[in-house]
Amino acid sequence: MSIADSSTMLTDPTGNLEQFAIDGGCVDEPKPLFAAITMQELMSANYRLDYLCRGVLVRDQPTLFGGPHKTFKTSLALNLAVNLATGTPFLDHFEVPEAVKVCAFLGEGGLGITQDIFRRIGQTENIDIADVENLIVTDRVPRLDDAGHLNAVKAYLSEHTPAVAIFDPLYLALSGADVSNVFSMGDRLRALNDICLPLGCTPILLHHLRKNRADNFAPAGLDDLAMAGFAEYAGQWVLLSRRVAYDADDPMHRLWVSFGGRAGHGSAWGLDIFEGTVDDAGGRVWNPELRKQEEVRAEAHGQQNQRQIEKGKTKQAEFEAMCNRALAWIAGKPEGVTKRKLKAFLRVGDNKLEQVVSFLEESDTIGPCKIEVKNNKSTRLIDGFRAVKSQDDETLFV
Repeated sequence: MSIADSSTMLTDPTGNLEQFAIDGGCVDEPKPLFAAITMQELMSANYRLDYLCRGVLVRDQPTLFGGPHKTFKTSLALNLAVNLATGTPFLDHFEVPEAVKVCAFLGEGGLGITQDIFRRIGQTENIDIADVENLIVTDRVPRLDDAGHLNAVKAYLSEHTPAVAIFDPLYLALSGADVSNVFSMGDRLRALNDICLPLGCTPILLHHLRKNRADNFAPAGLDDLAMAGFAEYAGQWVLLSRRVAYDADDPMHRLWVSFGGRAGHGSAWGLDIFEGTVDDAGGRVWNPELRKQEEVRAEAHGQQNQRQIEKGKTKQAEFEAMCNRALAWIAGKPEGVTKRKLKAFLRVGDNKLEQVVSFLEESDTIGPCKIEVKNNKSTRLIDGFRAVKSQDDETLFV
């Protein structure tokens, strides 16, 4: 079957997931539903863990790339695809023991965006992407609850025999029905596994995180994945999140990335991605850099301390300006002023008023006085204060 024939099947689906299951799915021959494996058979068999990318990807373990919007899930997955297809290290750190074939079902952006991503990855990896024979793409994502699409996926994978298949994005592969039902989602995800795994193909699904995370700038966990069933489904994962908020004027993106899996591998890193801008000479680039977690945490701590210092400087400057303003106003009232009038002038609360008065008193710029308050038939004295320096010397801070 040609790629065109596979594409036709994807554009002309028939049937449904229930009928797909009734018909036996993609099983060509009847097999026992439950195999009886003795302990002798289990322990003597060679069920070795075969790493396609050490520390990241084990063969035959369903994989989830998760992250919030615009955290480079697609670009990073395609970077991994290039490394898998060429046998080169992922992010200059994770070894790829041997080159394997990869296919990618890409449903967002179109082929123009895909071409641009591969162009920039190729420049960074010093690889001519046009010469990479182990990598193919299609610009559609199959529906996981449609029997026609599932059969088309099986035909496509059977023809091209990839070791890894990327499905991006996952939300386009779902109908939206029962996405909060872990059992319903389990049926759909199992259908994909039943196609990929018997063909020796490891599926990688790209998915979003939920929006109501407790801390949007902390490393992501499996519980942060949107919808039901995906944390349970993931045999291994790559999870992305931002370390700092997106800034349109900053071409450097600072992320967290964590790797983990049932096989026991796991690590967490800072990931800095420099893209540049479309206005740069040569256009955007793709320069990802892994950084040790303790390094970025120390950097973040230093930045937080600096922000606190700057915040403290700002607050001090505001306080100094308020004291200068208060002193100038008091100096213009030689008869003296009351705290009540000063509070009204400064428009502050009692605590801030006491801070200003205490500071001015301690700096010997104001002193206590009695103020005459005349009533209809009497005069009384109330407590107040006045400037004790000349008006020419009314500024405390310059």
